Amino acid sequence: MAPLLKRPDVAFRSPAHTGALGRDGFQATTTGRRRSVALSLALACLLVVGVGCTDGQSAGLQLISTGDTSKPWPDSTAGNYLVGQFAMEHGDLVTARESLDRALTADPDNQELRHQVFAVGLAQGSYDEKAASSLLALDPNAEEARLVLALGNVKRGQFAAAATIFEAIGNRGVAAIAAPVMRAWALYGAGQKDAARALLRETKPDDGFEGLRAYHLAMMDALDGKVDAARDQLKALLVGDRPSPLRIAMSLTGLDVRRGDKGGALQALQGQMQFYEENSAIEEAMARVREGQEPPVAIRDATSGIADTLMSLAAALQDQQAVGQALIYARFSAYLDPKAGDTLALIGRALLARNDGDGAIAAFDRVPKESPFAWDVELLKVATLDQIGQSDKAEAMLRQMAQDRPERLDALITLGDMLRQKEKFTEAEQAYTQAVQRLHDPNAQDWRLFYARGITYERTDRWPQAEADFKKALKLQPDQPYVLNYLGYSWVDKGIHLEEGRQMLRKAVELRPDDGFVVDSLGWAYFRLGDIPRSVAYLERAVELQPGDATINDHLGDAYWRAGREREARFQWHRSLSLNPTAEQTADIEKKLNDGLPRLPDNKSSRG
Repeated sequence: MAPLLKRPDVAFRSPAHTGALGRDGFQATTTGRRRSVALSLALACLLVVGVGCTDGQSAGLQLISTGDTSKPWPDSTAGNYLVGQFAMEHGDLVTARESLDRALTADPDNQELRHQVFAVGLAQGSYDEKAASSLLALDPNAEEARLVLALGNVKRGQFAAAATIFEAIGNRGVAAIAAPVMRAWALYGAGQKDAARALLRETKPDDGFEGLRAYHLAMMDALDGKVDAARDQLKALLVGDRPSPLRIAMSLTGLDVRRGDKGGALQALQGQMQFYEENSAIEEAMARVREGQEPPVAIRDATSGIADTLMSLAAALQDQQAVGQALIYARFSAYLDPKAGDTLALIGRALLARNDGDGAIAAFDRVPKESPFAWDVELLKVATLDQIGQSDKAEAMLRQMAQDRPERLDALITLGDMLRQKEKFTEAEQAYTQAVQRLHDPNAQDWRLFYARGITYERTDRWPQAEADFKKALKLQPDQPYVLNYLGYSWVDKGIHLEEGRQMLRKAVELRPDDGFVVDSLGWAYFRLGDIPRSVAYLERAVELQPGDATINDHLGDAYWRAGREREARFQWHRSLSLNPTAEQTADIEKKLNDGLPRLPDNKSSRG
């Protein structure tokens, strides 16, 4: 559930590629490791369907990509509406709110406009109960407005009133998914604990909420001192072969510590740690357990129980790409529990996905330093600073973080990735080498580190070191397709270990048959070896898989030319020019369009 950062995933591009991502083909992520966001597998499956059940009156926003909202529009109701719509679709919440407000002032009875203004306010973190009441008067089915009123009562400790409002939420829309559990907590907060438990124990076969209800029932028992009963219920929710929601694992660990079972608590955390390369929240929890302390838990009372329910829903929505609604429900959760680090991280990530870097950093800065998520949020902040053009500050932060936590690798790896993306390969190698020096016993997950360092060695003409790192990566992770691809291609390109290189490339394609970049590498290798028919076949497939890549289209043009299909070759080269090639590629392609490829000497392959 906690949105922790992981080492970047790899979307490999062969050494021949020199596009915007760099020819190493890494595609660094700024959103970090995706977490299991539902409280049980059943809940996760239900939420996949539940997201689609929202109607047109939901406050969810679809805020995607970027756009220029600064262009002048007519200062009219229609003009303001269009600007607001455009800004809302492109993530500019400030402009959207201002423009839609002006449109609503001119047309105050417009129900759709009022919904949109209210939704944008929620996404910004505005909790206006007066506006919620006004919207409900206009539209009794505005469930997010009803939720604002309920949460206002929760915030004031008026749980009985909140329970009544939760009960009135209909069975449509996102709010309905969480309303029964929130009502149970409101009853609990009002002192009606038996009624709260009865509500959570209601049998609703196959509704997908069994795990959710069991978790919250266990936390009510934990708050009431029924430690053994709560522990047994939480233990049953853990799934042994996959990571469990972090909040459940933390809660179970705390109960073990409370029972005096430090060994059991550590075992539970170690069982979760096996699924992660590094997880600072779990590591910090383990350190606290060793000192006899309970790790922080999300649910401490009825209010945080409701906040937890909203956070679970927000995380599930985020996981299903319903990012506008995820932002709104995370804001609801933060309204009740404003210091929850994982909730603030989710808000920041949602804003960052909308290219609101400043808003994301503001959310990250609200995470308390003592939060178990503080370290990972700092890594998210670093990525955000780099994305908005403050790379020097980001690099300085990473160097300081690496110095502050000499036992950790992630700050150094993130620094190496950042420098490598900027083609500062020598500096990147230095960062990776420092990370390698901190490795005591490399495991299978560390293949990425050696692979990344190998790329920096290769790009700085230190092939023996690069080859050694690629072989080390394969030793740690045999048959890793991206390493097979890079090493195999490099061997073929250098004219060494030809058969082994071709075998590696074929294996990589077998493992990643739908990865256009991997397929391109094999096709380009066949081109360099003079096997033009096979080259054409693989490169045509690569273009089908990655039609928008300049390098792959350029490669296919070369293969067509060698196959005597000169008209098709020129078409591919022209297409490549339209796909944002580098300056070096552009010059090379324009020369080929003028002169074609040079004639090969007799009995020579296409190499060179």
